Amino acid sequence: HFFLRAQNAHMIAGYNDLMEEMSDGLRGDVAKEIAKVWIENVWYFKDMSRGFIIQMMSALEMKMYVARELTTTFRCLNVVNRGMVAISGRVLQRGGVWGHDVILDNEVVVE
Repeated sequence: HFFLRAQNAHMIAGYNDLMEEMSDGLRGDVAKEIAKVWIENVWYFKDMSRGFIIQMMSALEMKMYVARELTTTFRCLNVVNRGMVAISGRVLQRGGVWGHDVILDNEVVVE
């Protein structure tokens, strides 16, 4: 099961090469379409420019986890692309985000 997911991840990584060959306008449209499922869940991304979305999408790093694995991600934005995750008493599905408070400096208010 993990290897099927990994194969899908490698295919997605190959799309990044294709994105590099697109015009800025087309790249922006594709990036916004890909991100629309979760970008509305992060308040500080909602009104960002197309250029910002393109750069942000190209900087994203994909990580895969097996079922019931505990993540050790800390101080970064996480997006559920496939599957589900339980975090802080909530169950998140595709498009769900956590760590969106990464921009906060006060550890007391960080989720």
